[in-house]
Amino acid sequence: MTDNVERLEAAELLEKHEIGLAHLYEVYAQKIPEHEAFWRALSTEERTHAFLVRNFRGLMDKKGIKSVARPFRRQEVEAAIKSLGDYLDYARREEISAGEALSTALELEARAIESMIFEVYEDDGEDLKRMLSTLSDDTRRHADTIREKFNQVINQ
Repeated sequence: MTDNVERLEAAELLEKHEIGLAHLYEVYAQKIPEHEAFWRALSTEERTHAFLVRNFRGLMDKKGIKSVARPFRRQEVEAAIKSLGDYLDYARREEISAGEALSTALELEARAIESMIFEVYEDDGEDLKRMLSTLSDDTRRHADTIREKFNQVINQ
């Protein structure tokens, strides 16, 4: 597989990951009406992330933008996408509490941080650095926001 094809596939997987989170948070918004605005806001941000990745992928494809060869954690991202699918299926068919949804969301956001799928490398191109920094910063902010909401819910 050529480096550029692998990079395009990596970007496609990252986009799928962000769309998966958006779908899950949308289901939570429907299932937990008392926190609907919270979940819809997170879902919207995840869709924005997917849009950023899709645009970057388009630039890579059309303009030949390349990042340096970097360790892409394909297994981690594929496992995260599968896990998201499992959580989404569960959330669609089962009743789910606010605490359970927040706990799951926090786990997913923390897993993305810990697996360093958005890690920026010194030799990354400026466009890639900008996109990954945005995704990393927003993921950390999401984890903090979800943690705050979780603490509010369990301390009620």
